[in-house]
Amino acid sequence: MSKLFTPLKIRNVETKNRLWVSPMCMYSCENQDGVVTDFHLAHLGSFAIGGAGLVMAEATGVNPEARITPWCTGIWNQQQVEAWKPITKLIKDMGSDKRHPARSRRPQGL
Repeated sequence: MSKLFTPLKIRNVETKNRLWVSPMCMYSCENQDGVVTDFHLAHLGSFAIGGAGLVMAEATGVNPEARITPWCTGIWNQQQVEAWKPITKLIKDMGSDKRHPARSRRPQGL
């Protein structure tokens, strides 16, 4: 039997299966404010609804200067944090796990 549909535990993270969605930079914050929208909810949520064991969100800037483009997501203010909550809730409610591959930050001097 294939191990694809069996749980996997790595340290303290356990996923319900080995179907993982890799991060995709969508550059979809139309207001250039880093706030995720219903697009992100539908996009990331669809993978969890489809049964993915792990959904990785795109790189998310910890300050405005850390983003790849002005349309990238952010998590440097409370409005952005609140906007991520429905996405995280949907993914967790579907039994998946949500992770950021890495919070992006620009090294000093760049």
